[in-house]
Amino acid sequence: MNVKTSSTALLVALVLTIGVVAANHQIRKTNYRHTQVLSPDELPSFQGGQKALEKFIRKHLKYPSRAKEMGISGTVYVDFVVDVDGGIKNVKIATAIFPDLDEEAIRIMNLMPKWKPGKRQNKKVKFGLRLPVKFNLK
Repeated sequence: MNVKTSSTALLVALVLTIGVVAANHQIRKTNYRHTQVLSPDELPSFQGGQKALEKFIRKHLKYPSRAKEMGISGTVYVDFVVDVDGGIKNVKIATAIFPDLDEEAIRIMNLMPKWKPGKRQNKKVKFGLRLPVKFNLK
């Protein structure tokens, strides 16, 4: 399988459904300057929508060679906060599978442009999300 085919297969395997980290309908106080809403009226979104997010990841994602050589694949779950200005903050691995894959998922998150922030009562709010990133060698 060539690199382009491998990258395409990887993209197809990426599950880009964004799950909500929060569970309640209340507002949680954080160490940040603003409060973080647990249930916004409007979820944060990648500028340009889901297809633009997929395109961004396809363009920037590099399957780590050591993981590829060792035949390691799986899903890395990344937690992050979309700040009121749309910036990605507090990127953390929620579920790790292999250090090189975990680092690549974090690298991609840190490269992302600003998102459209979530809103509650028509005001921009911080909101935590989880992005599952699948690494598949097939």
